[in-house]
Amino acid sequence: MSATRVNTPFFDGGLTSIKFFNGRLLSGDDLSTEQTANIQARERLGLALGDGVVNGLEVTASGSATQPTVTVQSGLAFNRSGDAVQLANTVDVGLYAPAAPAANIPSPSPFTPCGPADLGVYLSTAGVYLLTIAPASGTQGRAPVLGLADGSDKCNAKYLLEGVQFRLAQLPIAASDLANTAQLRNIVAARCFGFTVDPLIDPFGTLPPPQRTPAPQGIIEALWPDTLSLDEVPLAVVSWTANAGITFVDMWSARRRLSRSDAADDTVLPITRRDVARGEAILLQFQDQLQSILAGSPASFSATSAFKYLPPLGLLPLPSTASRVGFSQATFFQGLTVTGPIDIEGARAEAMIRESFRYPPVDLSTGEMFWTFQTRQNAQSSTARPYLFFVTGQMPYFGEARYDVARFDYAAWT
Repeated sequence: MSATRVNTPFFDGGLTSIKFFNGRLLSGDDLSTEQTANIQARERLGLALGDGVVNGLEVTASGSATQPTVTVQSGLAFNRSGDAVQLANTVDVGLYAPAAPAANIPSPSPFTPCGPADLGVYLSTAGVYLLTIAPASGTQGRAPVLGLADGSDKCNAKYLLEGVQFRLAQLPIAASDLANTAQLRNIVAARCFGFTVDPLIDPFGTLPPPQRTPAPQGIIEALWPDTLSLDEVPLAVVSWTANAGITFVDMWSARRRLSRSDAADDTVLPITRRDVARGEAILLQFQDQLQSILAGSPASFSATSAFKYLPPLGLLPLPSTASRVGFSQATFFQGLTVTGPIDIEGARAEAMIRESFRYPPVDLSTGEMFWTFQTRQNAQSSTARPYLFFVTGQMPYFGEARYDVARFDYAAWT
């Protein structure tokens, strides 16, 4: 391979588009080349934006044990190929095998040979599955043709249609973890987030740059690009058994907000935008799971009964005088080391939440201490539902008393 000289144009891998001028004859191939160039240009913009869910695409369980279905709300996402994936209308997605194979399965992307696509697995064995969404294309109508023996070619279509398709991929969850039904949702989340991966244990590794690359953050990232296509956007994790049907749908174990790629993505240091998006997802996943526990008997709920890990920060709703159920602080933290609650000003809450995204989750078997905080505004309110923050002891202490905002009985004086 010869070296490219400076100040010399280099065209390898560049876009190829049609140069139009009066009098030029155009063919179908020319127009397809121009369309392809436009698509590739949009993909470059999509790659600059990053990948993840922009809005919507929430997933909830529906259907029955024998015919499990999830409902996916309309929304927009970008995949790792730079393609926009838009679901225009809310749709129910059947996760069970149809009675007969579907005909005319759409292709995964435009301008590909006509033929079926691999739609993955269906729910057939007990396990944990990943639901993804990807772009798809279909055709509509028949176009008049010239120069063919007949017009019956199956690729002879009048219009190309852009849409989406869903797919299931089974996640590699150990049988011993599947048997631990009480903590399964938390264990699966931990595997998906990659709680066991600590890039700072050995940041220099055994290989020199550029061979040294970060380990995948969890089992979903490890599926790219062999099991998962770069066209697919993870939406949710679905747990299913033959007897109980769908036992839980966990969105935030799989989904991430749109996060832009940057030059630091190849570093082993946890400083990228993707690391912040992961921290947000860890908190949101916990709060979603906590909300589902509220529907049961939260007053008698202990964290260790369902969680092996807690996020570095969480919001715990407490029972109120308005007959609203909540968690008992003493029971929730039973067996754990906790200090507080300590009163803080509400103005400090957002900074505390954002700071937590930089800290790892807490393995409850380590005996690590938690701070608990309550905002002064919430404590003084007669109508707001009481709650408290719990925060890993590794984070800076947020309860220092401040003379300029002191409130009687609501400042952490020592």
